[in-house]
Amino acid sequence: MNLLHRSAVTLGVSCFFAIAATAAPAAAAPAAAPTKPGASTPAGKPGPSPAAPAITALVKEYQTSLKEKNGEGLREKCDYFSTGEKPEGLTPEVILAALEKPIPGAADPRAEAYVKWQLLSGLDGKFSDALLPRAIKAYRAAPVPRDHPARNHRALDQKLYRMGVFKADLEVGINKELTDAIAQYRLYVDPILDYRDEFYRRLPGGYDTLVAGVQDTFDRVQHGAPATEFWKTVSGEIRSWALTGGKPDQIKRLADASKQLYAEVKADRNKPYSRIMWVKEDKFEGLKWQSEQTIQYDKTIDELATWLEERASQPAGGGLQFKNPDDKMKK
Repeated sequence: MNLLHRSAVTLGVSCFFAIAATAAPAAAAPAAAPTKPGASTPAGKPGPSPAAPAITALVKEYQTSLKEKNGEGLREKCDYFSTGEKPEGLTPEVILAALEKPIPGAADPRAEAYVKWQLLSGLDGKFSDALLPRAIKAYRAAPVPRDHPARNHRALDQKLYRMGVFKADLEVGINKELTDAIAQYRLYVDPILDYRDEFYRRLPGGYDTLVAGVQDTFDRVQHGAPATEFWKTVSGEIRSWALTGGKPDQIKRLADASKQLYAEVKADRNKPYSRIMWVKEDKFEGLKWQSEQTIQYDKTIDELATWLEERASQPAGGGLQFKNPDDKMKK
């Protein structure tokens, strides 16, 4: 059948399947060997980063996963430095410097995201306010998720019509192929999303961080990547911030951004197909694709936008506002 395999080139995900199938790291540049502690360096040049040994070990960990387990078996939590002593000199500044640069030996965006995700475990808490501008810039430069394999509706619709939209016996096979393609997609994209999730969690709160989080949500939605849980986090922090000190003009801008996000979530182009079904409708009986939104409960986005607009129009005063029970006695 190969419906999704043939359409993968059109969808722009064939590179991933090639990587997963052939263990591409064999052709990648080997990870640089760490310089031994205390080794001399040329005059005037800084010594190796305290993060270098961890980077080398994590790249090797990733390459082993691809070679021996077809990309599976990677860490499921951001915990590389949680299981032992952190190397001397591994400061937030050092970690951020590593996040700002390409990872030596990382063969693809997934590898880079995985290594950087684990480096964040070396932080105690969040980045400082002084490092926030650099941290947000590095966060925005994080690898973006690839397109969902069933996001290109037009290509899949055309393939289906060629195969036979009125052939009910195709339903099971197409759904099996789609399920397998989505599983491979999640295997690839999850480390990228994990890195973005963790990086956002390490940013100190405030307007600039919230703007970066909303942009991250846009990136996920526009690639068909799952974004429900991440948006729950961002939207909850937006509400808290707006209640406790957000400026009206900033609140209004976030309201406008939420409206745009709502439109993107509702747009058919950002709803990947999730399965195919045999349907009986008034003027049609046959196989029909079913789509799924990247953010569930999309009405909460529109409700947030409306609430933010109302909040922005209120007189500045900040803080939580409660109804005075004595007001009822005056009526």
